[in-house]
Amino acid sequence: MRLLRYDNDGPKNNQWQLINFSYDETPFYAILSHTWGPDEEEVTLKDITDGAREGNDDWQKKAGYRKLVFCHEQAKQDGLRYIWIDTCCIDKSSSAELQESLNSMFRWYKNAARCYVYLSDVTVDPFLVTEEDAWLMAFRKSRWFTRGWTLQELIAPSSVVFYTVDGKRLGDKQSLETIIHEITGIHRKALRGVEMSHFSIETRRSWAKKRRTKRPEDGAYCLQGICNVYLPYMYGWGGEMAMHQLEKEIKESKSPLKMDREEAIHVGGASWKNLIALDEDQLRKLDSSLQEFTEWFLKQSQSPSQSSRTRSTMSLDASREMKELLAGFGVAYADDSALKGKIKTCEEGWSLFGAEHESDYRRVLGWLDNRWWMSNDPENFHKGITAVTTLVDLMIWRGLWKRQ
Repeated sequence: MRLLRYDNDGPKNNQWQLINFSYDETPFYAILSHTWGPDEEEVTLKDITDGAREGNDDWQKKAGYRKLVFCHEQAKQDGLRYIWIDTCCIDKSSSAELQESLNSMFRWYKNAARCYVYLSDVTVDPFLVTEEDAWLMAFRKSRWFTRGWTLQELIAPSSVVFYTVDGKRLGDKQSLETIIHEITGIHRKALRGVEMSHFSIETRRSWAKKRRTKRPEDGAYCLQGICNVYLPYMYGWGGEMAMHQLEKEIKESKSPLKMDREEAIHVGGASWKNLIALDEDQLRKLDSSLQEFTEWFLKQSQSPSQSSRTRSTMSLDASREMKELLAGFGVAYADDSALKGKIKTCEEGWSLFGAEHESDYRRVLGWLDNRWWMSNDPENFHKGITAVTTLVDLMIWRGLWKRQ
């Protein structure tokens, strides 16, 4: 990792230095989050290295130079000597370094002692009635909240502090949590540092839906840290292909063999990891939805057309309703429906079940896969039983019912 330091008390007085560190030797550092201005006005690595070698400081006249000064001054106040800024700490002429840096970005922001958010379009207007009025409207409309890369820069670090273009401190991620949640729709628990794995992929991707990137491929690349995958960077192949690659990597990372321990825990068919990531407001709404599901389900026995409905159809309806209910809260639901599309013939499942060279886990999954070829109706009943078991378990978990 390459960090930036400003020396004004050593042999190289008043000089910016870029220093490389190995992973286990990286010192504490502050990191900058910002939106780019015109490329020609941002300070680059070449500006700093050439300037130091030639004794030329013309590059310090660039508009982006004030970001370096701002970040250095804030870090100094926080007792930090090193800073990292994406415009000048990556050698973008090296494709290998660019690939490594983009793959490391989420971790670099997560490991930063401080993340300073520099809002170039937010100022304090002394003529407005209250100090809050002076920045809150501009804060809510800031371009920073609309950019793709700033999503991980908000979520990954534990300490995120917001500043106006004049360097006035507005607050941090904790004190501004409610406002940030309203602006972004990001779960409060995600803002508080709950691991990304506690949120479904669909939920994580939804946070970026209204965000934009300068290059179309970055719409996918800026999500790789949040989705915990690694992508090959190929600019020029278009946003659609890059997003397809992201989806492919996500799908492969979610295979049963890569599932972590917490993902094996379910309440009925509902993911425990996703459930505990819900905030209090979402849990209250979940309670209401479960009550509505209960009312719907019990009415099925009173339907005049019940005689023409099979229990199999009712089971399918219950499964579909429960899956849609939980999806509305970003909670993954497992009723084994996904197995049907994976197995094309009955021989595939039996072959895996009988493959002694495979792991016991894989062989057992082979038998489960094969159930789709045993009988259709029993599978429908199984999905209905899973849905209703999920309802019972969730109602008890939420304290709405008691076991009798």
